[in-house]
Amino acid sequence: MVDESKVLVIEDDARYRHDLETVLAFLGEDTVPASSSNWSEQVEKNIKASSKIAVAIIGSLDSIKLENLLSEIHESEACISFVILGRERISNSVSSQLTSSITAFLDRNLSYQSLLDALHKSKLFYNHHNLSLIHISEPTRLGMISYAVF
Repeated sequence: MVDESKVLVIEDDARYRHDLETVLAFLGEDTVPASSSNWSEQVEKNIKASSKIAVAIIGSLDSIKLENLLSEIHESEACISFVILGRERISNSVSSQLTSSITAFLDRNLSYQSLLDALHKSKLFYNHHNLSLIHISEPTRLGMISYAVF
């Protein structure tokens, strides 16, 4: 099965967003670039039924607080993982379910290895939360037997 997941890049600095897209493309990642004000439109425009957003990399934000953006994205896609760029941290008032979706905090001066590690961890998170569980019940001589298949 081919991985058709994409990386959502939300960054309000257009030049930095372009540079990050270039690096991610070099790494073989398919990206959906967006600003904090148009991310939902970009996702809607660039995602087809066979693909999903696995990771959102969030950089500098001009038009929304980080906590609010994370909540909006999490509401639309609960299994997405987040990589936060920069020094901004999450307040203690954010739900533990949302903070557990943050797989990395990285410096804006990215190193190749830290970005690779964060992407790998984020993809593991995404794959773990998107396992397909099938419940099967079958009749046997002694009654019904039930089991789960991933």
